[in-house]
Amino acid sequence: MGFDEDLEAELAAARRNYAASVPELLDTMSAALAAGNFDELRQIAHRVRGTAGCYGMMEVSDAAGAIEDVLSDTSDTWAPFDSAALHAHIMTARKAL
Repeated sequence: MGFDEDLEAELAAARRNYAASVPELLDTMSAALAAGNFDELRQIAHRVRGTAGCYGMMEVSDAAGAIEDVLSDTSDTWAPFDSAALHAHIMTARKAL
């Protein structure tokens, strides 16, 4: 294999490994939502948004981004928000896998 093919193979393996870890991250996000731990939920959503986006998993990235955006917009006041909508974004990410 040439350098480009080796790099492509390594990136594909890294993407597969990350994709395999996403269900556990989504479980952690669901648990944080259920526990009312919105800061943890926002932090994980931020990481998933960026990493999934880097690996081309745009539906997962967009769903995590929607969660991050809602929680970032309310972080100063923790204004009421629709927990069901946040859960729906988590489910959207699951379905995209």
